[in-house]
Amino acid sequence: MDELQVAARGSVATLVLNRPAKRNAITLEMWKALPAEGRPPLPPAREYTQIATGFGAIVGTILAALLGDWLGRRLTYCLMCVGS
Repeated sequence: MDELQVAARGSVATLVLNRPAKRNAITLEMWKALPAEGRPPLPPAREYTQIATGFGAIVGTILAALLGDWLGRRLTYCLMCVGS
């Protein structure tokens, strides 16, 4: 049985060290094999998540400024703290 086993399922990779006599200590050869075996190519990241997060921050900033002008700075800050 190999000392280093790698299994990939989708975007999740499982790495198994099989050296019970050495308490699964990693050797230099195993360490060098990690980039080749332990890092399968990942699917591309979803950019729209970052865009949606950025859009929410921008809208929240604008609404907080408008609400602060309408209700007052202290009440708006209190509502923002309670709402978060």
